[in-house]
Amino acid sequence: MADHQTIGGYPVIAQVARVDLPILAQARPGTRVAFERITYEEAQQLFIEQELEWRLTDQLIRKRLVEMGDH
Repeated sequence: MADHQTIGGYPVIAQVARVDLPILAQARPGTRVAFERITYEEAQQLFIEQELEWRLTDQLIRKRLVEMGDH
């Protein structure tokens, strides 16, 4: 995750999509993980969709907080 490429230039055989990193990071030791091949474009689209969902959630929370302040 936060590791960097070594000077030796070892090949990278796979990369976890950024959208899935929080899920993977919370996996407990021993958890079985399955990987699925996706394209770079699919990974980008998943990230964009996640960003839109987070923005919508943020807007809904802010709206609710304003509504609660009116009472």
